[in-house]
Amino acid sequence: MALRFDRAAFRQACLALATTLGLSGCGYHSISSYLDHIDTIRIPRVRNQTTMFELEEEMTSELQRQFGVQWNDGNDSRLVTSVFDYQIEPIRYDVNNLPEQYRMSVRVSFEFYDNVKGRLIASEEETEFHHDFYVVSGQGEAPEDEVTARGNLVEETVRTLYNRLATRW
Repeated sequence: MALRFDRAAFRQACLALATTLGLSGCGYHSISSYLDHIDTIRIPRVRNQTTMFELEEEMTSELQRQFGVQWNDGNDSRLVTSVFDYQIEPIRYDVNNLPEQYRMSVRVSFEFYDNVKGRLIASEEETEFHHDFYVVSGQGEAPEDEVTARGNLVEETVRTLYNRLATRW
């Protein structure tokens, strides 16, 4: 028995597959579809266990700003964040053995709670984030001072946390 290729059936199957993929959005959707009962979030002050006391205020403000894009301030959910370590170390030197590039890093833990259903949504223990920056010109990137680099590190860290918690693939 020979198999016959049915062109019309093939086209119909392709159209059905394309429609299904188009309607499903290829797997990407906002967490709001998973947590549609959550409209608000409470973000208490970041627990800072480092000697860089500015991190507490900078991280708290950036978390509230970024997560405020998705949720209003309130008690439907709660994001508790802690910073455990903050370091700056040179990673590249010039010919005179003077540092020209540094790596700034923080270790962060968080717990994201659903207060409406009384459950933990997500948590991570001591995840490390880093930002590399130059302190000299002529390296293809603008030089940064410590305050600017720390601001960039905080922004990148919070953006990563937001992407992990506020959107899902």
